Amino acid sequence: GVIQLVYFNAGKARTYGAEASVTWQPNRIFNLTANLGYLNAKYITFSSPGIPALGVLAFNADGNRMPWSPKWQGSLTANVDVPISDHLNAVGSIIYSYSGKTYSELTNNPIVDQKAYSIVNLRVGVKTADNHYGAYLSVRNLFNKYYTTFGSTGVLGSSFVEGDPRIIGGEIQIKF
Repeated sequence: GVIQLVYFNAGKARTYGAEASVTWQPNRIFNLTANLGYLNAKYITFSSPGIPALGVLAFNADGNRMPWSPKWQGSLTANVDVPISDHLNAVGSIIYSYSGKTYSELTNNPIVDQKAYSIVNLRVGVKTADNHYGAYLSVRNLFNKYYTTFGSTGVLGSSFVEGDPRIIGGEIQIKF
């Protein structure tokens, strides 16, 4: 078989959005940051009768949300940096992030959409007061949330690319 790649230009599309971020730092050891993003990304006209000779099916994406374009995204980050001696600080960050529902296909096929989901990342450690050295433990996707980053359907069924599972890591940092 021959693998073919076919590109289509959308007839007309519309995108607009807004983003906001605010940080609150009540003292030297703690801060809290909140981010929120809104995106309205839709095809106004985008359809094709297909190209049967190439195996490309007809489609109509008029009015559909663009793939990988969540309407809402947001995050909340808390950071602490607490002196525990004259030379060492205990540090930590926790990040909660939210991504709204996304579609992987032009036709907004619900079989391969990604429902809204949240992920929590954590990082704790110690560093020198002058920020030259540090040792950290991090956990990405703390609660091992299953999510997908891509999905598609075809004659053989549906396939997905899974997001990262829980990842635990360590880091030694030296700054010159």
